[in-house]
Amino acid sequence: MKSPTPGRQYAIPQVPKSVQRREQNFSGGKPSKHDKAKLMRSEGIIPIQAGSNKYASQRGMTGFGRPR
Repeated sequence: MKSPTPGRQYAIPQVPKSVQRREQNFSGGKPSKHDKAKLMRSEGIIPIQAGSNKYASQRGMTGFGRPR
């Protein structure tokens, strides 16, 4: 890389430590066969699964201590 000012040397910019830490957290040691974008696409599925009991009712339930 040629320096814009003669006599000065410019190095390639370093990756910030926060970015390095984030990459380490996502990698988890074992290399993934899926890229981050593909993994993040499934993030919207979890709330749908968690809210599937939304319309459950108490019909057929008995009080405590009562025989069925």
